[in-house]
Amino acid sequence: MNASAKLINTQPDSRLEALSEMIAELGHYLPSQPPLHAFVHHNTLHHFEHLRFEDAVVKAGKLFDAEPYLKESEYHQFLEKNRITALDIDASVTDYLWEFPYPNDSVLNLSAKDFFVQRLQKFIPVPEGATIDYLIDEQSLLGKLSSLVSTERATELSRVASLHTGEPSVGKAIPQFLQKLWKAFKSVNIDFVTPPPQPKRLRDYILGLTNSDTDELVNPILIRMSAAYLDQGIAHWSMPDREQGLLHCFKTLYSQPFSGPNTLLKNLRTLLERPEIKQASALEVIDWALKKINISTNEESEFLLHTLLALRGWAGMIQHFEQRPDRAPVQALNARLNDFLAMRLLLEVVVGEQLLHQHCAIRFDFTEIKLRYSAQVDNHDEIQNRKTKIIYEAFIAAQSMPVSAELLFNDESALTWIKHIHHLDDTLRRRLLHLAFEGHHRDQTLTALQIHSKTVLPTIAPQKKPIVQAVFCIDDREESVRRHIEEILPNSETLGFAGFFGAAIQYQGMHDIRSKPLCPVVITPKHFIQEVAENTHAHTSYKFKQKKIGQLKYHRDVSSRTLTRGTIYTALLGWFSIVPLILRSVSPSLYIKIEHLLHASVGDAPKSRLIIESEHEHEEPLKTGYSVKEMSDIVETTLKTLNILHNISNLVFFVGHGSCSLNNPHEAAHDCGATGGGRGGPNARTFAAMANHPLVRQTLALRGLAIPETSWFIGAYHNTCDDSFTYYDEDLLPETLSDQYQQVKSAFDRASMLDAHERCRRFETTPNNISVNEALEYAQIHSNDLAEPRPEYGHATNSICIVGRRARSRGLFLDRRAFLVSYDPTADATGQILKNLLTAVGPVGAGINLEYYFSFIDPVKYGCGTKLPHNISGLVGVMDGHATDLRTGLPWQMVEIHEPVRLLVVVESTPEQLEQILNTTPSLVPLILNRWIQVAALDPHSDQCFMFTPRGFVPHIPTSEKLEAYQNSAHYYRESREFLAPTQIFAAMQTESNL
Repeated sequence: MNASAKLINTQPDSRLEALSEMIAELGHYLPSQPPLHAFVHHNTLHHFEHLRFEDAVVKAGKLFDAEPYLKESEYHQFLEKNRITALDIDASVTDYLWEFPYPNDSVLNLSAKDFFVQRLQKFIPVPEGATIDYLIDEQSLLGKLSSLVSTERATELSRVASLHTGEPSVGKAIPQFLQKLWKAFKSVNIDFVTPPPQPKRLRDYILGLTNSDTDELVNPILIRMSAAYLDQGIAHWSMPDREQGLLHCFKTLYSQPFSGPNTLLKNLRTLLERPEIKQASALEVIDWALKKINISTNEESEFLLHTLLALRGWAGMIQHFEQRPDRAPVQALNARLNDFLAMRLLLEVVVGEQLLHQHCAIRFDFTEIKLRYSAQVDNHDEIQNRKTKIIYEAFIAAQSMPVSAELLFNDESALTWIKHIHHLDDTLRRRLLHLAFEGHHRDQTLTALQIHSKTVLPTIAPQKKPIVQAVFCIDDREESVRRHIEEILPNSETLGFAGFFGAAIQYQGMHDIRSKPLCPVVITPKHFIQEVAENTHAHTSYKFKQKKIGQLKYHRDVSSRTLTRGTIYTALLGWFSIVPLILRSVSPSLYIKIEHLLHASVGDAPKSRLIIESEHEHEEPLKTGYSVKEMSDIVETTLKTLNILHNISNLVFFVGHGSCSLNNPHEAAHDCGATGGGRGGPNARTFAAMANHPLVRQTLALRGLAIPETSWFIGAYHNTCDDSFTYYDEDLLPETLSDQYQQVKSAFDRASMLDAHERCRRFETTPNNISVNEALEYAQIHSNDLAEPRPEYGHATNSICIVGRRARSRGLFLDRRAFLVSYDPTADATGQILKNLLTAVGPVGAGINLEYYFSFIDPVKYGCGTKLPHNISGLVGVMDGHATDLRTGLPWQMVEIHEPVRLLVVVESTPEQLEQILNTTPSLVPLILNRWIQVAALDPHSDQCFMFTPRGFVPHIPTSEKLEAYQNSAHYYRESREFLAPTQIFAAMQTESNL
């Protein structure tokens, strides 16, 4: 080993450890999105939760070059539609000024509050400086009053103009007045305009100096290497030696002697052959590169952060494979973020040296590069442009707002006015308008709950035994189907519980190649549940037929991706593939029928059962089944939380959910978050089997929780895309319950049709007058249409979470916007049940809500843009086209109807109890105190509601005294595609006790 190699391999351990810790911390800024098959919603800005929401979105926006809020023009569209009112703006300004008192009580002759309110109600589009100069030259800016000026204000300005100019003719006075006002503003010394920020990346400096983009040379190599390394079986040939890590593969591949005419690759090969690089670990390479570039110690963290963010999608996915190898779709890999960073730095060193040598003839030294950049890049024009834009905004605002125009000609007053206009900048205005928008939605929701409470509170009493108790996931999409069931079966009871139903399992279905976790991502399952066929011979025959079909499909797919077979396959059989392709796009319904016939030829799947009971009591890393005690604990906890044993029905349905759609890479994002992006049917089936287990019932009876012999639990699955229901183990149902069961199933079938009808109103391609029967067929076609980019809208529109008795919200139309969590405060004296619920529901609901929020606010930087150019890479993510960064977040077609408001969590509890729980639950403190979610307490014994604010819980004052009411949901939503305010639905309010 030569001296240089020895030098790099003898770095102090403390230096490399510090680098490792630094990179691990920087990794928190990367997306934590798992591969597509296990997509789970999460807070896009999870690493900023220690900051207040309003501060976090601005800070993150600067870091990621993303938007913190909607565009100001969009909020003014809400103003035009009365989705924001003047009262909402007044309230948001009042709260803001209470928290951040304004340094001046008044702005010229306006109070601080009036100044804010008046400015927020004016939308002033500000063009670029060159456009402003053009408007002045053409006299359109200084020749007449702005179109934003009201008639009353125009009269006042005409009077002032005549007095100020001595010109009796208004037509002449106004131009002279405006010219003097513009001149007065232009003469003000604006020294508070900040210059453009300095670049953070080496690439940005080199681009400014050489007009050559290093990313155009570096990124394609990084993308190809990362995609090939993470590939989960799409590629015909897998990358060799992947077990050695990404950096090893990179060194091996690009050290090969043949590099073609590409100078970059020749220089890279030379560098990789140097012993100090060839034999170095990833951390040693990173340390070498930082010294090579000459990054000072205090700049390292920021430099490495922006280097990682250059391809944050790929960096984040590699980090996810490193942290959660169990989430790999097919094969866990030895992926390390350090390898990815080392690979990028090596490429940037090679490319940077080459470009600087060609264009600048300066040393490859970061300090010298920055100095040369500062001397060469002149920001004077940009600063002048910013000043001109501020003056323009102040000029238009002075005309349209009721400020004393005479005062503005004084230099000091003009400066004061411009400073105040500058203070209330675009970001602050959007913040306050956003708070007003959320305030309007919050007041509308809480007012509806308070008014509804006056109606339903007197009727909350012990009910007759319901015909069915149906426990759904808390998912907001189940709000509508629950409402429709209640409309059809007034003597039913629906409840909401996290969709894994307490059964955190590693599950393998009868047709699954491998098992998968079905539980929240924060839980590692310890129990393996397997579905097995009752008839082994029938299952063997069925599997044989399935295997043959699978082999044919496999050989077809492989042939299409290889050179020789692909050519032959395309020439001989390619024409046949066009028939199903056209049929799937032109007539999905006909294609479905043909496909069903083909599946029927294979035969029905054999009857199956779940192995839920463990034969061994000892603990294992992954134990097959549960012990009777473990099953009893799960059933007890769930039934106690739901509080249904005192009045349990003969039929209790536990309904998991998921979504099945064609040609939809983000299908898992439509599945159940409580099962870690899986489908909750197996969890529901598992829980039902546990609750029906004789030994479990005996154990619970000894604990004082007797389940009547007449009660039976049914596991079911709701496909939220085609609105179908699947029921498990129906053959085990007692004969005595057969008629009642069929009645309930018929109601579920009718509810699924109504649910599809309600969903279809949000699809622009659906006729407004579509019938209920047609709607279900339309939903089914939607889920199987190859050309359909919007098979379902998922959680789009989510905005509310209600934790309380269903009786408090039953009969309210909540427009599929509410997570509904069952909780009975009368059965929870200590508040422990509520604490457990909020610990689970709070982060999950916030994660879903915030991912939709950010994907809508900035669909390019936080979302993954439109689906149209998406290509799946290696089963792990999507790219735009063939070689881009992995896109994270949600596609526009999933969020386009969403309204970005933070989740409003309404808890049926006293403010005192809720505040105590919030203060003693660490996982909730940052979410609530830092305003990532909004929290309100709905008093269990009255219609009073209390909103949590920086001042503590304060009473909410209803903004109206009555709600609109309709006989059923369809009468209300029919022929409307817009968001609908909460209203009362009589049919769903008619419970057995008040019929």
